[in-house]
Amino acid sequence: MSAVATPSVHALLRDLVANSPRRHFLHDTEGVELSNQGALLREFVATVQACLERDLNALRESERKERSTDPDWADGPGIRLIASIAQYDEILNTLLDAVAPFEAGRMTTVWTLLGSAAERLRILAALESSAGERVAAQLAAASARARGRLTAAASENVDLDLPAALVSAELVATETDPLPLPGPHAPVAALVELVELGAATARDGGPLDVQSLHASPHATDYVHLATVGGYQFHLVLEIVREATDALCSVADLLTHESVWSEWATDVRAAVEYAWACI
Repeated sequence: MSAVATPSVHALLRDLVANSPRRHFLHDTEGVELSNQGALLREFVATVQACLERDLNALRESERKERSTDPDWADGPGIRLIASIAQYDEILNTLLDAVAPFEAGRMTTVWTLLGSAAERLRILAALESSAGERVAAQLAAASARARGRLTAAASENVDLDLPAALVSAELVATETDPLPLPGPHAPVAALVELVELGAATARDGGPLDVQSLHASPHATDYVHLATVGGYQFHLVLEIVREATDALCSVADLLTHESVWSEWATDVRAAVEYAWACI
């Protein structure tokens, strides 16, 4: 695999901002700053997805072939790699889902989605750790058990036709209670805590539970929304950076291909650039 033919995240983001008709407004009275934040948030996450897509798809395809020919695939490192890619995909997709409520000023909903992404990041960090292979096996077994229970519970009403589990039924049957995930390293732990604290501030329907910008009969405090949005944007950038570092660390370890360290460096540069734009 090679990233040579794929433009870098950093370069694409710089071009996008340079050619954008949008401008930065310090004193925002009509929601322009919040709109700018939402637009850059969407473009940043989508650009990361697009740039890494080819190499991630190549990894998936390689592991599919290995699994089809190797009966012991589930006992090897491949399941750790697939689990890491799955967590990364969910993180980016969840962050993209947060853009629409972000632009509408629904900051409580954004906190909820950031919390979901942060929980996935915690799992991804555990897969990156020295206990990564055991964590991957634990996740696969837990998923298979949940799959079986959901199929049984829903069978009276609908056939979900779920795909086969990655691990064998024997492993699921003999799996003991799962061990707790190893704690993430300090930056990820601090980031997850910040997101959890942000979500907690809005649980009572207080000041961050803002009415939709399109339906509120009252004058909307756009400056406040832009301040909260700017902080949430910062957290999104941190989540993407930490998630990309973790994924690329696992991929680099298991594939020994330099492209993954290059992607990690590129995304870190893009994060710094995007933060300077807000």
